[in-house]
Amino acid sequence: MKRKKILSAGVIMLVVSAIIVVNGCRPHKRGIFLSENFPENILKRIDSKVAELNLNSAQQEEYNNIREKMKADLIEGRDQRLRNFDEINDELNMPNPDVSKIVSMVKKFHAEGSAKRNEKFNEYADTAIEFYNMLDEEQKSIVIEKLRDAAKRFDHR
Repeated sequence: MKRKKILSAGVIMLVVSAIIVVNGCRPHKRGIFLSENFPENILKRIDSKVAELNLNSAQQEEYNNIREKMKADLIEGRDQRLRNFDEINDELNMPNPDVSKIVSMVKKFHAEGSAKRNEKFNEYADTAIEFYNMLDEEQKSIVIEKLRDAAKRFDHR
């Protein structure tokens, strides 16, 4: 019986660890994707790169529209991750948490999150092309140079 309890405790600890990893959360500290200022931190990084392009007023207006949509999407994603974590946490705080239910929730949240991330990736890839096409030749050359620099970091040769 003692061996069964130890094995059960080990399985529960493993499941809880998997939940924490999947949800981007660390014990005693909110994960980077759950922090209150996550959307603004991401946008600041993007803003700093876009600033190097010296956009004209029409381009800046278009970028601001894209930025607002990105901000709303980032906030929506963060809030959904928090709701998911709260739902899992509610089950964990039950007197007898149902580990099977928790695993099912994690699988469901992961599948939904993956589908949403794929959808948003495709949407923003198209938006990036539209944004690039509105740049002048000098701005396009800056973007190409930045892409080449980024590609060098992934060079495996």
